Amino acid sequence: LAGTCLSPLGRLATVLTWPMEPKPRVGRPKQFAACCGFLFAMCGSVSYLVNFPSHTITGSVFMGMLAIATGMEGVFDFCLGCAFFKIGIQLGLIPQ
Repeated sequence: LAGTCLSPLGRLATVLTWPMEPKPRVGRPKQFAACCGFLFAMCGSVSYLVNFPSHTITGSVFMGMLAIATGMEGVFDFCLGCAFFKIGIQLGLIPQ
């Protein structure tokens, strides 16, 4: 509610990141990646909540793949969803 002014972690992040310049990104690949992340999160959550054989394993696999993709984005600045978006355009699965 108060933003970064009251949160100690928010204050630390503001102090550490203020000299960094933001990197503008193209919108469509990032939107596609965000939708993929949302779908993986929903599939993982539903797998945990719905009772079927090996539902916890399925949910763990979805959440693990989501964690790997977001980790690659955060650590290596490599967007896995954007790479799949590029492949989809090259194969003609996604319209330009």
